[in-house]
Amino acid sequence: MSEWDSFGEIGKLSLEKLFKIQGTVKAPILIFEQNGITIVQFALPEEENTEKLHGSLLSTIADLIRRVDPHELFVGYEGFYLMEEGAVRVLVGTLYSDDEEQVWLAQTHGGTVGKWQDISNNQNRLGFEGLWQRAKAHIRN
Repeated sequence: MSEWDSFGEIGKLSLEKLFKIQGTVKAPILIFEQNGITIVQFALPEEENTEKLHGSLLSTIADLIRRVDPHELFVGYEGFYLMEEGAVRVLVGTLYSDDEEQVWLAQTHGGTVGKWQDISNNQNRLGFEGLWQRAKAHIRN
């Protein structure tokens, strides 16, 4: 298993465990390495207005990338995925690195988590695509 796969697996397993313990993932989790230590941190945007919440979350993640400059970053959260037959509750994990962004989705059924699916080519990525490159470009400038 490559480093890319193992860090992504750590992220997905951490998100699953958090979901199983709490029954929900109210605050997105950020997993990254700093000085050789794997850190799990909650992203707690203080914004209560739902229209501004997503923008605040993106800003929080970008600030972390600029401050810590990690080699890889896993962002995991719970949300809803819209399908033709309606919305389903899902866990979503995004793994960032200098090489690429990889995104997975797993449907939740009560307290269980279904099989993870790669949705990296999904066009509706909620503004997360390109976040890593923009934040890293800010560091270089």
